[in-house]
Amino acid sequence: MSRTRARLGAEARALGVEPGVYLMKDDSGAILYIGKAKSLRARVSTYFQGAPRESPRTELLVGRVSAFEVILTETESEALILECTLIKKHKPPFNVRLKDDKAYPYLRVDAREEFPRIDWTRKARRDGARYFGPFPSAWSARQVLQLLNETYRLRDCSDNTFRHRTRPCILHQMGKCSAPCVGKIGREAYADGIASALRVLEGRDDALLRSIEDSMKAAAEREEYERAAWLRDQAAHLRVVVETQGVDDAGTDRDRDAVGLARKGDVAQAALLQVRGGKLISVSHFHLQNAAILHRGEGLPAPFVDILVDGKKVERAEPARGRMVENAP
Repeated sequence: MSRTRARLGAEARALGVEPGVYLMKDDSGAILYIGKAKSLRARVSTYFQGAPRESPRTELLVGRVSAFEVILTETESEALILECTLIKKHKPPFNVRLKDDKAYPYLRVDAREEFPRIDWTRKARRDGARYFGPFPSAWSARQVLQLLNETYRLRDCSDNTFRHRTRPCILHQMGKCSAPCVGKIGREAYADGIASALRVLEGRDDALLRSIEDSMKAAAEREEYERAAWLRDQAAHLRVVVETQGVDDAGTDRDRDAVGLARKGDVAQAALLQVRGGKLISVSHFHLQNAAILHRGEGLPAPFVDILVDGKKVERAEPARGRMVENAP
């Protein structure tokens, strides 16, 4: 086993067990491969074990890797979305290209409408509406959409159908829609339902999730296992929309540069995360010497942050509207 592979194996074994994304790089710093992991230590370590890889493609990749970087995420769902975003930006040669290039689905709510509805879309636009997600699959997005519509009796008809309906639809008769199209509910009462759904999507109200979990346990105790499994899946779909918000704030103009600093003695390490259009698209690391000149408890001086950011321009780059600096002792 080569010295490089041994060194990378030792570095991989020193990683944490958190979920995240890893970027394999060659000796020029070019990204060769981007992957996700439930446990970064377990996944990345497998690349640098002594035995040759079964796949010639993977063995070729490992032979060219001279360094790797990792980005920690809160959940596996965040890692999945971040991996997709970074692959689309960097197009690493060892990643499989998705020829259809489909985007992950979102739930969309435009609260400016008189009687808003929750819809799903694969295109997050900067149109003033709220977007939640992304979801790992269209099925997951549709399940949450149906759950919220039925729980809070929200309309799911198109705007054209809504404007021309003269009598309640069958969903109203089934108790699944409040029929705002024919005046069965006032604007303020309907707005309360939309507000409740938004709190669920924002993760600020877990009453619906608790209710589903209680019903799941009750169904299991009654040995109604099929219903318990269905409720379990509903709860999982509902968790997804909150879990993915950390790496994707779709439909916003949020452009941020976040700089973190960690140091030990006279040496420091800085990390620059660049967010464009609400998506984390670039991570850069800097090794700093003579860090003793920085006073403990203080972050990087503003002029130095400007140098880091200006030296790492990203595609689609516009001047970031916000900048965050975090200092770790």
